[in-house]
Amino acid sequence: MSDADRLVELLEGKLRPVETALAEAWWETSTHASPESAARRAEIELERRELLANADAFAAIRAARQQAERFDPMLARQLDVLHDEFAPHQVPADLRKRLVELEVAVETTF
Repeated sequence: MSDADRLVELLEGKLRPVETALAEAWWETSTHASPESAARRAEIELERRELLANADAFAAIRAARQQAERFDPMLARQLDVLHDEFAPHQVPADLRKRLVELEVAVETTF
């Protein structure tokens, strides 16, 4: 197993449970809107974005993508998807938090 394979496996292991929890929280706020469900969703969304904002993980993804021609196409694609997920979250923590608060407020209003 290559370092890139291990990186993808590690990041998937961290992201999968958070993505699942976020989907459940989104469903809860969509079907039973309440301040509590909105707060839970915001908390999980922020947790997800914190994971995606990890600068070391993003640097490792970028480095692995430099060697993508050596990998099987599926691994290269996984690295591309991870890169595209991580890139927009490389912003200061206070901005990430404010974006989550605004998104949840707007979505729970409608």
